[in-house]
Amino acid sequence: MIMILVNGMPHITANESVSYHEVVTRSGLLSDLLTITYRRAKPPKSEGALAPGAFALAQDGTIFNVMHTRGRDA
Repeated sequence: MIMILVNGMPHITANESVSYHEVVTRSGLLSDLLTITYRRAKPPKSEGALAPGAFALAQDGTIFNVMHTRGRDA
């Protein structure tokens, strides 16, 4: 079991491969326009951004931040 943080809230996941969809679901945000950034993931890519369909290799303490993406008119 791996403990991750999504928007500051702890969550337990069984897999080290954490998908965009899983992070969005755990965030509780409902929108098609979301940006996900992460840090403290497993190398070689220990930080970055997740796009739909992508995943990060999590370890205990990996941090995911999910926020609404500003549209062009915002």
